[in-house]
Amino acid sequence: MAAFILFSLAIGLIAAVFGYMRLARLTIPGVFAGGALALELYASAQVAMGLIVYALRLWPLRLLHMVQHHRDLMERRIYRLLLWLVAVGWLLRYLDYLGLLDPAWSLATAFLNTRLERGSISTSVGDIVAFFLTVLGAYLLSAFIRFVLEEDVYPRTRIATGQSYAVSSLLNYTILAVGFFWP
Repeated sequence: MAAFILFSLAIGLIAAVFGYMRLARLTIPGVFAGGALALELYASAQVAMGLIVYALRLWPLRLLHMVQHHRDLMERRIYRLLLWLVAVGWLLRYLDYLGLLDPAWSLATAFLNTRLERGSISTSVGDIVAFFLTVLGAYLLSAFIRFVLEEDVYPRTRIATGQSYAVSSLLNYTILAVGFFWP
């Protein structure tokens, strides 16, 4: 990453020396603005993670078995999700700073609207991406619901092992089927 930043600054310096001021004005402030934005978003993620960690140690949430037994795992996954959100937010705001958000958005829209046809069957790339994202979302939702059931619901209801497995399996397949056939 440091090599990329130094390379970008060197490109800006060389462009300025040879009179390409438009490129120099885009490159050098872009590197500094991107760095400041990354620092701001990373600090925001750290503050948000601190609040989440604190909330997991407060009264109503600390009584949950899933928090008692898997707090570290939950904190790592929430932190990873926050970092992904920060990365996407940084990319969008950086492209907007450079004035490239609208062209990038129109390029992505054009790509997702690309029609794939074979005979009388026609679909778009966006439809395929939406299908996979819906199935992935259904799978993640199902896994989270089964995790909550196994950690907090079944131990408190004293349901038999076979019955809990049957309920979890049925719920898993139902959620996956709904995700698979979602319009």
